[in-house]
Amino acid sequence: MLKSILRLSGALFVGLWVLSAGAAAPVAVVKPESVGMSSPRLALIQPMVQGYIERGEVAGAVTLIARRGKVVHHQAHGYMDVETGTPMRKDALFRLASQTKPVAGVAALIQYERGQLLLGAPVSKYIDAFSSLEVAVPLDANDSTKGRKLVPPATPPTARHFMTHTAGLGSTGPHSLVTQADYPAPRRPGETVTDLVRRYATVPLAFHPGEYWQYSPVAGINVVAALVEATSGQGFGPFADDNIFKPLGMPDTHFYVPQTKLNRLSTAYRRTPDGTIEVADRATPASRFVASGEEQVFFSGAGNLVSTAPDYFRFAQMLLNGGTLDGTRILSRKSIDLMRTNNIGGTEALNMLGPGQRFGLTVSVMEDPGLAGVTTSKGTFRWGGATGVIFWIDPQEQLIGLYMMQLYRHQPLQVRREFETLTYAAIND
Repeated sequence: MLKSILRLSGALFVGLWVLSAGAAAPVAVVKPESVGMSSPRLALIQPMVQGYIERGEVAGAVTLIARRGKVVHHQAHGYMDVETGTPMRKDALFRLASQTKPVAGVAALIQYERGQLLLGAPVSKYIDAFSSLEVAVPLDANDSTKGRKLVPPATPPTARHFMTHTAGLGSTGPHSLVTQADYPAPRRPGETVTDLVRRYATVPLAFHPGEYWQYSPVAGINVVAALVEATSGQGFGPFADDNIFKPLGMPDTHFYVPQTKLNRLSTAYRRTPDGTIEVADRATPASRFVASGEEQVFFSGAGNLVSTAPDYFRFAQMLLNGGTLDGTRILSRKSIDLMRTNNIGGTEALNMLGPGQRFGLTVSVMEDPGLAGVTTSKGTFRWGGATGVIFWIDPQEQLIGLYMMQLYRHQPLQVRREFETLTYAAIND
């Protein structure tokens, strides 16, 4: 049934705006030629995405492209829910997963600018539980299979280490002597991100801070969120609302989705071994984000946000503008420059960062497009999430791209890369 519905043509639904409770205002789209882009070339995006939908590889997506501050492409593709045949809508809500992390980075930089958080100070200055951290190293430097010992870190981890995935907390891989058994129990009911992070402080670091770059999918950026809580006296969620979402006019960005907006929350899917898709979990992925009568106190910096393409575009445009949008300044231009600059130098990356890529503060940075074999410009910065969402910002071309879908285990799906290629191919000046 799933495959047969997926193969139905979604052309009738492309760009359909469904009006209902909680709907957001449509985004104004300008003629691409007015900002040096080609309408015929941008039109190739729809059939490309539709092909993935008809092959049963993707349920649906929303794509958005902006140049020089103007949206030139905003399109809905396929279905929000395949089984019910509910068409995708432009204001659909998507689980951002790790695309939450740049929001945590901006929040930390706000505290940095206010003099409340020193990026180079030991984290233990703000969260005392981190004063006793240890590093897992081999008993025998020549043979890591002989076991491990715990030693003090050569340098105490800082906020900057956690914002760049060089702290060693929560990093796993072939070089790591830290196992799942080292980690505390999952988050408990009523626990805040700071409570959870205090328990993370009992976990050995996988390497000395600054020794390697290795992605920390959960623990590392949750420490950043806890630092925002520790230095502001607010929960990370209310802080982000007050200092980022409300000032930028992002009404559809939430840690907990209001009941009136649940009709816009896309169903989450996952890839199957045969390359098609199935529902990931109709209840759990949605319900854990739902605003209910329970106390809402846990706000993850690593991957807890839900948002729309129009909302996240406003966040991205603020970054591209050097920290300001529509007369509202969130950060200084110099802080944005620091965020999008290589902060790890030549540090060896143990996973994820491909050729030509380095890392800034919660975002990857393209340093050598030729080595990477891409048409993005040097200095382009980006990040995405495990649900298939991704964004990039190209300061040289004044270009923003957003691709939103809800598909866990999406790799090695190439739809996002094809979307990026078609976007750059549409530059016409």
